[in-house]
Amino acid sequence: MAVLFTLASPAFVINAISYYSMTAHLLCNAAFVLLLLAPTPGRAVLAGAIGGLALTLHNPLQHILYAAPWLLWLLWGRDRRRILPPLIAGYLPFVVVIGFGWHSIVSGLVNSAAI
Repeated sequence: MAVLFTLASPAFVINAISYYSMTAHLLCNAAFVLLLLAPTPGRAVLAGAIGGLALTLHNPLQHILYAAPWLLWLLWGRDRRRILPPLIAGYLPFVVVIGFGWHSIVSGLVNSAAI
């Protein structure tokens, strides 16, 4: 319901396409939880991809603090622990390519401009 209400709100959609990333964090975190409420390996990969996107937004701390209790919840149940490897596999592409890759590209451009 949270995702449907936020998508129906013009203020949310207009702010999401602007420079303010808080609405994008809200959408990513809501979709992350919706996918993990009934976890399957496929849904876990998709939740990880959405979580990786949330980590590479403006500030990763919001998603880290939001996802930590859900990850503990997955660890707590023996039957839910099998979801962790697909979840991590979903996080990796965004974190490696966008997170670290973009940082190294920008650092290289800054260093070459300083010369």
